Amino acid sequence: MMRWKWIGLGAWVGVLSWLGGSQAQTLTLEEYLRQVRSDHPGMKAAQAAAESAEHLLQERRLLTTPYAFAEGAHAYDRSQSLQPMYYGDSRRQNQLTLGVEEQTLLGMRWRIFHQTQYTGIDGADPNYVPFENYYTCKSGLELSQDLWQNAWGRNLQSLSGALEAKYQAELWGRRYQMRQIQVQSEIVYWKLALARDVVRIQAELLERAERLTAWVEERVRMKLQDRSDFMQAQSQVEARRLELEGARDQARMAAEAFNLLRAQTSGGVEEELAMPLVEPSSFPTLTEKIPPRLDVRAGEMAMQAAVWDSVRKQDDLQPQVQARAAVYLNGLDRDLSPALADSRNWDYRAYSVGINVRVPLDWFTRAEIDAGYTREGEAAKQQLSRSRSEAESEWRELRRRLPEFQARLKIAHTLEELQKQKAEYERQRLRRGNSLTYQVLQFEQDWGQSQLARVAIENNILELLAQVKLYGE
Repeated sequence: MMRWKWIGLGAWVGVLSWLGGSQAQTLTLEEYLRQVRSDHPGMKAAQAAAESAEHLLQERRLLTTPYAFAEGAHAYDRSQSLQPMYYGDSRRQNQLTLGVEEQTLLGMRWRIFHQTQYTGIDGADPNYVPFENYYTCKSGLELSQDLWQNAWGRNLQSLSGALEAKYQAELWGRRYQMRQIQVQSEIVYWKLALARDVVRIQAELLERAERLTAWVEERVRMKLQDRSDFMQAQSQVEARRLELEGARDQARMAAEAFNLLRAQTSGGVEEELAMPLVEPSSFPTLTEKIPPRLDVRAGEMAMQAAVWDSVRKQDDLQPQVQARAAVYLNGLDRDLSPALADSRNWDYRAYSVGINVRVPLDWFTRAEIDAGYTREGEAAKQQLSRSRSEAESEWRELRRRLPEFQARLKIAHTLEELQKQKAEYERQRLRRGNSLTYQVLQFEQDWGQSQLARVAIENNILELLAQVKLYGE
């Protein structure tokens, strides 16, 4: 009898040691999630990608931002000429152009600039060339407006919309990925906490089975019970020991997943975990209206990006018709200052207007490609519809399952208490000689199974409550 007492005590002490002891530090769920956010590689990658997308949202502004430009050139020419009286023996040119240009969202491009050019001619006939060295200055304004392809900025606006929607989709998608990791981490936290609770329950079942076996062994030694009762009790102890080892294996696997999410390679979790308080009355009430979900938001942006992109590609297939106009103020003089002054008044002005047309000839191929781009936009809309349907279906499933598990948990608590009372009462009857060992073992097993069933329901509830957090902004 003493031998079995020492075995039971040793098993219980071993379980307590494995659990980390009463002095282990408690790691709350909030602290664990903070570790995951700071150390999980996927979380850090998603965070970096989300920050990148936030910055890249400004890229579309570059499409219409003004640009300053500068052009400089030097040329020297000693080639022969059929009119040496004009072109001399050699020619030198230095040119500098400074200006600003912009493309607007309405499809207009404008360019304003000033150009100064120095020209030197050696060996020209002074009767034909009044001075060999002179300056020409030009102030100009050039305008162009798209009238068919990119009419009133349609192509540019589509590109701008596609860029914004693309990075919005990336931003919301990465945020949803971060939320998924956080929800997964919460599920893993509760899974390990409840796995440890299962180990505790199995250890208690083993300890009770060992105490009963020791008591039966003493009764057999005193010739008060048959040896078959002892063998039956001993078999139950071994079965409990196997179940305890299985529970420990499950807890070890849960600990590995727990550490993996916080980027730790050690196989054990030294900290104590806060046990969940799962009360049916504390369950949230899920509304019939489906809250927004970030992956659906990302899908909406991806659909908009695809539609904008298909519009832009279809516009690229249109004929090009472009109206253009330009006005220049010119100055020419031996000295720079008079030439500059002339380039700022209308005395030596020049202007031009015109139109450019470029039309594709293979209209049949163009029509085929245009239809393909249209289908691209339709496919993106269908993909969004599917994402919305999945989110709605999952929300309805959460609304259905949570109340069901709420009712099951109430039943499980009642059943566990009844099984406990039944097992304790039957144990007392056995000690009075009014019951059988098999009956007590069976009732003990029923009590243990009710505890494990309650833990399984709690695990399902905590997983569902974590999944609810996938919804909302």
